[in-house]
Amino acid sequence: MDLHPVLLAGGQASGLYPLNEAYPKALLPVGNKPLLYYPLRLLEKNNFKEVTVIVNSRDLKSIKQSLDEYPRLASSDIEFNTFEVHDSDETGSAVALSALKASGRIKSDLLVLSCDVLSTVSLIQLWEKHVTLRSAVSLLLVKPLPSNNSDERQKTSTPAFGGAGEKDLIGLTESGQVVFHSSLADVDDELKLSKKMLQRTPHFKMHSNLLDSHVYIVSRWVLDYMQEHLKNALSFKREVLPHLLKNQDSKILLQFSERFHDDIDKLASQYSSSPVPSPTQCHAHTISGAELCTRVNTVSLYMEANRMIGQHSSSFMLDSGTSGQGIKSSAISGDSVVDESTQLSDKVSVKRSMIGRHCVIGEKVKVINSVIMDHVVIGESCTIQNSILCNQVRLEEKATLKDCTVGPRVTINSKE
Repeated sequence: MDLHPVLLAGGQASGLYPLNEAYPKALLPVGNKPLLYYPLRLLEKNNFKEVTVIVNSRDLKSIKQSLDEYPRLASSDIEFNTFEVHDSDETGSAVALSALKASGRIKSDLLVLSCDVLSTVSLIQLWEKHVTLRSAVSLLLVKPLPSNNSDERQKTSTPAFGGAGEKDLIGLTESGQVVFHSSLADVDDELKLSKKMLQRTPHFKMHSNLLDSHVYIVSRWVLDYMQEHLKNALSFKREVLPHLLKNQDSKILLQFSERFHDDIDKLASQYSSSPVPSPTQCHAHTISGAELCTRVNTVSLYMEANRMIGQHSSSFMLDSGTSGQGIKSSAISGDSVVDESTQLSDKVSVKRSMIGRHCVIGEKVKVINSVIMDHVVIGESCTIQNSILCNQVRLEEKATLKDCTVGPRVTINSKE
């Protein structure tokens, strides 16, 4: 695949509060590995050998350190090129991509991934569709499992999309052309569609239950267009993509695309009787929800992601397992991960959970379906269920937590 992979490792993480007080979003521990390791593994699985990682100034040092450790932890030889963008409330994905284009590093179409993508899917079909249809932008969408398919969902641990995370309203034709894309939060009580759009594409379906995985292939001419005509756009998904869909018949957009497609169009018309698709159109490749693919952009999806890794660690090619000091006298389920530096006392029970580095777990502690980050101290006879404990949390003995998210450096006694 002749693509330039770009990993967006900056940006805000408001949906992950208070977890983002403990780590930058890209370094949140999922399965006791930094979150950005998973899209890197996805790129490696699809045979990419080099990636540009876009990082904001604030997190540059910590993310570089994590990237330096990745080859050793993942037995990988993928090469990283970091690209720094300066911290600002006005630095979004569109701004970052425009800055990368201005740097002169882009020589081909982009494969853009968010650092919160957790997936094992093959990207070859998305790429083939992009090339065949000469798309301006190609999107990877995920179709949810039917509500009656609970066994398959439990097997894959894939969230039932729509209950958590940002919902989108996406209009698709039968062939997969994207004609409308908007966050439901941006749609008023009444949805207004232009007459021009309906004349251009009279037959399509609106979907409110598809997950936009934030994996895009972006034609390089789109970046040129953004630099000249969308200088004030902040978000690629919420501003650039809807603009392209709304204006796909505009002469200016066609002129930009023709810079790259003129010669290809002439060859295609010579050897094929089929009409050549417009290069200003956007298309989607939709995969089944039975495949492993989700985003980690809310607290609930963060919990789901850790469960997914507990069940499918081998699928992500990242070593995982039960370790920890004192494990012989403790019961650790096979879908749990305990870091080797953590100290476990006698009669500790850990089920479907992740426990991070340098934690101290007292006797008779029960941890069920929970995530415990680094340097957490848990007194004896505590019970933690369906909860997240951030860095340096301290639980006094006999404390009980259920359905809680505890921010960093908090102390809880048994009476709270």
